[in-house]
Amino acid sequence: MPRKPSQDPEQVGANFSRVFLVGAGPGDPDLITVKGLDLLERCDVLVYDSLVPPELIERSPAAEKHYVGKTLGGHAMPQDEITSLLVRLAKAPGPPRTIVRLKGGDPYVFGRGGEEAITCARAGIPVEVVPGVTAGIAALAYAGVPVTHRGLSKGVVLLTGHKARGGLPDLPWRGLVDSGLSLVFYMGVTTLSSIARKLILHGMDPDTPAITVQEGTLPGQRQVTGPLHAIARLVTEHGIRPPAITAVGSVAGLSPLLSRQLPRPLAGRIIVFLRAEERHYSEISQLRSAGARVLDIPGIRFLPLTDTPRITDMMRSLEASHVVLLTSSIAAEFFSSLLHRQLAGKQATNSSVAGWQPVMVPTSPSVSSVLVKHGWEVTIQAGTPGWAASLESMISSGLRKGTPVWMPRSTVADDQLPEAVRKAGFLPLPVPIYSSHPVPLSMDVRSMLVHGRVDALVFLAPSCVESVTSSMPEILKGLDTGRTIVAALGPKTRAAITRNGLSCHLVPSEYTVPALVKAILRYFEPGSS
Repeated sequence: MPRKPSQDPEQVGANFSRVFLVGAGPGDPDLITVKGLDLLERCDVLVYDSLVPPELIERSPAAEKHYVGKTLGGHAMPQDEITSLLVRLAKAPGPPRTIVRLKGGDPYVFGRGGEEAITCARAGIPVEVVPGVTAGIAALAYAGVPVTHRGLSKGVVLLTGHKARGGLPDLPWRGLVDSGLSLVFYMGVTTLSSIARKLILHGMDPDTPAITVQEGTLPGQRQVTGPLHAIARLVTEHGIRPPAITAVGSVAGLSPLLSRQLPRPLAGRIIVFLRAEERHYSEISQLRSAGARVLDIPGIRFLPLTDTPRITDMMRSLEASHVVLLTSSIAAEFFSSLLHRQLAGKQATNSSVAGWQPVMVPTSPSVSSVLVKHGWEVTIQAGTPGWAASLESMISSGLRKGTPVWMPRSTVADDQLPEAVRKAGFLPLPVPIYSSHPVPLSMDVRSMLVHGRVDALVFLAPSCVESVTSSMPEILKGLDTGRTIVAALGPKTRAAITRNGLSCHLVPSEYTVPALVKAILRYFEPGSS
């Protein structure tokens, strides 16, 4: 349970809230400091950047979350508005609050944290800095480069690779070359050829080792090493994209010896999984192990309906000879809760309920596993997923014509299944037991989708498709770039994708998350796409 922040005026300031500038680290969410994580898990307000791992955002219980990310091709908020926002939040009426300004890397290393701290201090707002691990050290360490090493480099210089408005910054190039120190360039992918030319022009050996590391410390980390004169060409040939760090100096030559990376065929790929908020799938860890950056995001929230006349009638009328046809794991979860509650009530009145249950018919392995988890016997199980196969199994099992078939389901489910049940000779009894509600995507994820920086957009339910396309119709613009493939868990989700104007590129032959993960791995295998 997250701890409530202290409201001691001496700790948070007598008049205003306190602002904490917290470094999130270089990318891997596990590399945030203990103090930074503690503040994140008990803050009242969170203001965060585009390079902050989504996993950290989800760990914060803050009632207010403000995305202010700045990425290539899209700024959520200019810098002066960010500093104004911090002041406005800190001066808001009410009791003092803990405000965390979460920034990638370290707030004071090319994070403009100094500007934000000065603005807060001048406004009389208490501000504290919680340092973070900067990518200029950590990304290179993960790539096998110690930025200092006795005999090779007695120091390191951290440099920006471009001006605020673009182009190469004015740097003391001769002094940098003569220093013999390790040179680490942030934000220098687009100007890398110019940087190399400047260094060589001012006397650096063209064969000096260099390395560029993309998405350092993340599962999708990629790196390219080579001589200074060729590093820009190699970066282009290998498709290295920002965010990336470049190091120039003898220490870069240690990377082949010290870097022990496992093969990662999906390195550099970004995959967005949109699922129900209530569902979590451990299988997607296989994609992370293969090198992909996986954003596992809730796109829809399901809420159970309680004590509606139709639910009450179903629970009162349900008999052991009746069939319960369940087409989703969410329906299985909510129906199991209803049935357990009813059986508990019968036990309280000394009714005999031992071993009692209706005929349970799941339409997929995932639904079946939910039923088994709740202690129910799966009575009829088709050999293949899908309600059509389940209906065939019901017919072949010898169920008598006219058997009531209860269908606990979503409030937005269509009439296709009830009509098929009726044509099969059974009595269809659809009952809505839960409703679906969109979960807005964070601004950083929206920016990535709109600007075509995602390799795969994966929908696990039709309602997730409806939620995303209705809340952000501009998603079509990002998908038109041709980089992003759209994947669906099954036919219903694929139909929702096409119905909303998107193209569906991938559906697994078996409609399960493990099968979908395997299909994505196969799709992105080198030479497959």
